[in-house]
Amino acid sequence: MINFLKTMNKSVYTFIAMLVVILLFLKQCNSIENLKNEKEMAQKEAKRAMNNLLAEQDSVRVLIKENGGIVASKRSFEYTIDELQDNNKELVAEYKEALGDIKNLKDVNSLLKTEIAVISNVKSDPSVITQHSDTSATIAFEKLDDFGKGNSRKFKGSVAVAYNDKKFSAEPGQFEITQNIKLYAMTDEKDGMKQIRIATDYPGITFGEIENINLINNKLNKPEKKAGWSIGMGMGYGFSLVNGQAIQTGPNLSIGLFWSPKWLRF
Repeated sequence: MINFLKTMNKSVYTFIAMLVVILLFLKQCNSIENLKNEKEMAQKEAKRAMNNLLAEQDSVRVLIKENGGIVASKRSFEYTIDELQDNNKELVAEYKEALGDIKNLKDVNSLLKTEIAVISNVKSDPSVITQHSDTSATIAFEKLDDFGKGNSRKFKGSVAVAYNDKKFSAEPGQFEITQNIKLYAMTDEKDGMKQIRIATDYPGITFGEIENINLINNKLNKPEKKAGWSIGMGMGYGFSLVNGQAIQTGPNLSIGLFWSPKWLRF
């Protein structure tokens, strides 16, 4: 080995020294990049925590459009799958029961629920009275309202009335109401905060609750660089050891099994 080192010329030592310097430089660059990534991740986590706090304190905001329709909005939550399952088990169970076929939240991107109340004031068209005898009759009424853009309401019913012993009486009526309600929903970002917006042109609707949960991945879900073995092929121009003694320069091609430390994997 000592004899081999004696046979090496100055250029070989220079090459080895440069190689070591390059490797150390690459390691330093990789460390700086990791610090930048960790800082960026920490900033995102802090922003997410603030967003969830504001979403918890937020209430449903309602914008009334010129045509009488409404747009309701509320901040969205951002949770990781682990956070949702560990800290909100009852909420997860509620969604699973409601939606039926959710078995694994890893396949879910977003959860959404809303609660609406509809107050309808119906003014019927002129009623149709069908008299069956001097003391009994049926009153039937029907009304169709078309509010436009796919929103409509149809109300109809009938009540049997009677007059006996100088008194009027009515049997339990039969009523039927058919409502077509079109809802529009979207998620957007305003002032750096994500929110859910739901709109409708159906009159008399109020939103009692809006909840949107976006499921995200954090650094725990991000694949890490790991040291290990790999098979690869390389080609280039450099120094080669010939017959275990002589070193010459020229093109080379290599195929082999390599091991790389974590800090050398880019």
